[in-house]
Amino acid sequence: MWFRKNLNTEFMLHKLKSSTLLRIVLLVLVVMCCPTSMSASNSGVSTSNTPESGSDTQVSKQVKRVTGLVIDGIDGLPLIGANIIVKGTFVGTVSDINGKFTLNVPEKKDTLIISFLGYNTLEVGIDGKDYIKATLNPRQIVGEDVVVIGYGTTTKKNLTGSVSQVTSEKLTQVTVSNPTDLLAGRVPGLITKSNTGLPGQGGSSLRIRGYSDPLILVDGIQMDFSSIDPNDIASISVLKDASAAIYGARAGNGVILVTTKRGESGNARIKIRSDVSYQAPTQLITPVNAAQFAEMWREGQINSGVNETFTLDEIRKYQIDTAGYHSYNWYDAAFREWAPMQSFNASVSGGSKDISYFLSVGQLNQESAFKSGDYNYSRYNIRSNLDAKVNKYLGAYVNLSVRTENTDRTTANLDDVFGGLMRAQPRYNPINPDGSPSYAGFGGVSPAALSNSKYSGITEENQDRIEGAIGSKLTVPSIEGMEAEARLNFRYTGSSSWISSKQFEVFEYIPEIDDYVVRGANGLNRVSRNEYQDRWLNPTVSLRYDRAFENHRISGLALAEYITSERKGFSASRLNPISPDLPYLFASDAEAIDNNDSWTESARMSYVGRAQYSYQNRYRLEATLRADATHKFSPDSRWGYFPSISGSWSINNEPFFKVDAIDELRLRVSYSKTGQDDGVAAFC
Repeated sequence: MWFRKNLNTEFMLHKLKSSTLLRIVLLVLVVMCCPTSMSASNSGVSTSNTPESGSDTQVSKQVKRVTGLVIDGIDGLPLIGANIIVKGTFVGTVSDINGKFTLNVPEKKDTLIISFLGYNTLEVGIDGKDYIKATLNPRQIVGEDVVVIGYGTTTKKNLTGSVSQVTSEKLTQVTVSNPTDLLAGRVPGLITKSNTGLPGQGGSSLRIRGYSDPLILVDGIQMDFSSIDPNDIASISVLKDASAAIYGARAGNGVILVTTKRGESGNARIKIRSDVSYQAPTQLITPVNAAQFAEMWREGQINSGVNETFTLDEIRKYQIDTAGYHSYNWYDAAFREWAPMQSFNASVSGGSKDISYFLSVGQLNQESAFKSGDYNYSRYNIRSNLDAKVNKYLGAYVNLSVRTENTDRTTANLDDVFGGLMRAQPRYNPINPDGSPSYAGFGGVSPAALSNSKYSGITEENQDRIEGAIGSKLTVPSIEGMEAEARLNFRYTGSSSWISSKQFEVFEYIPEIDDYVVRGANGLNRVSRNEYQDRWLNPTVSLRYDRAFENHRISGLALAEYITSERKGFSASRLNPISPDLPYLFASDAEAIDNNDSWTESARMSYVGRAQYSYQNRYRLEATLRADATHKFSPDSRWGYFPSISGSWSINNEPFFKVDAIDELRLRVSYSKTGQDDGVAAFC
């Protein structure tokens, strides 16, 4: 478990004053994406600072120059491209890359209207002031908050099942390397548990109501989301009970839906964030000193009836730190106090009435707490989400994510390192005078050397991932409320590792003779290579219907999907490379060779149906049915059926309910049947 101290939590464009070149580039982008010439018919704003009666070359004397700053009410960061208009005129401007603006206000006009896409519009009185600081808050429509559910979205007021959602505002409040850590304490019924804490592996295991691993889908793609940039996430929904049943044979442990950000029509918004954090173990074992160790060792030997290793006189010498009787801390030798982590993300989003876009690039470097400098992790990621409206009825979208991850660590097992530190005797110096691996007092082991690739060898791991989707939506012209969609989700993962383990000897330094004694050897001289490729495809076709009839609302979904995956792997290893400088297979012993390869494939076919009914926003009923077939079972019992039914009653919408102190009171009930075939071996 780790805790983090953020030194620079966020740098936005207004803090990049040290880079004049970057400011110029960003200003050009703003000018391109937020033109300074807007017609009144499009926005009601003219970016000319000249009053109606003024000339193009001279500002009228009957104006008042007002400057100001527009910031985000959530994070206090500047809003670039916010519209500032003088109420009752066409005089206006837009905020620059620092969120600042300058405006010439005509005589007898004393109110500014400040607006930005996705934020509440603000009217500010000038009242003789020449500087205005405006804070805009994100627009929230009460009762209409969108919630992501299985194969679609709904609003909070229309939910009949158990769904919890965390939005991006909460996900970016702290800096983490793994987005699973962001869910701790934020979702009812979700249990999080920190894992190893190693860079790249420090995420949390997730358990919904105490069950095993849930199904995780990122934009509809089944995958682990631990390596996604948290800045790209729009929301995370946790589906429980009947809400999860629409995923059938994979939903027994619940479902987590991760949705990434998309663009919205409007001026481009550029955001840059840079974080520097320092991490440290929450708690390490406090070992005994040499005097305490000798005393307890002696007591144990007396109780066992064997000769004592330490005399009382030697114990006293350890207590007063006599020459030759020193005490050492192996944990201090292995760990440093703080480990740095740096992250960077830049994104741009925006669009027009026919096309919208979101583009993000990110980078993360995370170092470990080991003094050796090993166990380091880096990640580079690019995400692009594009939506286009082809015509009145047809739309298309493309999602693409590319990530590469690199990990450098020692070849030693982490359990061996920590086990060795726990057993290391504090009377032995963890650092020999000549820098050689030092004896820890048992088994010929040196845990400090195990955590150092200089002695134990190095493992380099690389993983490249490409995920995305391409699809189109068609609004059926002849049937109001009907929409058809075809979509292809895809995922490719290529991973490789190169392992060069070393055998090293452990020495005990004897001060009396100023020499070293060999106490044992660790590891083998071995070279290994591993390569894996994983391909996953998921084509789906669906038909949706949603229409309101006076007091009634009816929605439906019919969907068919097919999932296929293939995994291929190859591994090879050899012993005894001819030189430590040539840790390659071709330069190793051809007689001590071990080769292997693997290949697996899987397939799943599913049909999904959902029907929803609402009456007067008071009574709601939802029913789903999923039919799943998988290669894991014999043809005679391959299909499974998973129904659910749920309903809700919004009591607060009843005429008899008149309690002003209660905004919403709802009764919910559900029944569902889910399955869990994860871990089931394939039928042969």
